[in-house]
Amino acid sequence: MAASLTPYGSDPPAASPLRKNRGAVDGIAIAASSTAATTSIGIGLGVTAGAARFRGALRESWTEALRAVVIPVLSAVALLGLGGYLCWTFYTSADHFEISPDNGWLMLLTGVGAAAWAKWVRKSPYFTTGRSLAATEPAVIEMA
Repeated sequence: MAASLTPYGSDPPAASPLRKNRGAVDGIAIAASSTAATTSIGIGLGVTAGAARFRGALRESWTEALRAVVIPVLSAVALLGLGGYLCWTFYTSADHFEISPDNGWLMLLTGVGAAAWAKWVRKSPYFTTGRSLAATEPAVIEMA
């Protein structure tokens, strides 16, 4: 028999404290992964929108174009790739598709559903005009 790295062989016995909280650890890992997927996709889409908004900088100076468009687009590609990879691991982690808190799809689809509700049901002015509702000019406070 070959020597093993753990005193219990390849898997700790059922009474071991190493096995005790395995479900809790899996739940925390699933929550962290689904949060990371939602965050990376959301930020990636937001960065893409910002780069599209400042695409005029490509015609001005190359330093502004690099800071406002090129680096954000490269970052968005990385974030969307990470989010896509995490979604793919959610998809391939089970033998069937199920929306439950145990596999991360619930949080991911809840975020997408909230954005879709804001765009198509609530008809938020942000989505129809593409402009923020904030004032265009900052308020000037005069000091006496």
